[in-house]
Amino acid sequence: MLSGSLLSQTIYGVTTRTNITRKSGEIMTSDNNMKEAENNYAGFLSFLKVGTILTALVTILVVFLIS
Repeated sequence: MLSGSLLSQTIYGVTTRTNITRKSGEIMTSDNNMKEAENNYAGFLSFLKVGTILTALVTILVVFLIS
């Protein structure tokens, strides 16, 4: 069963958990923050690429040691 405050939040589409107020459908990243978001995404992709290469190398090493 939903409490009264949670029910009213659900009906009006406003989330107030953890001191964040956001209308439903609102864009999370504003235009002034796009450079930071792009830098964050680029960093994530490079971390993913390096992690994939290291995982492949460790896998090859383990298979070589086992055989």
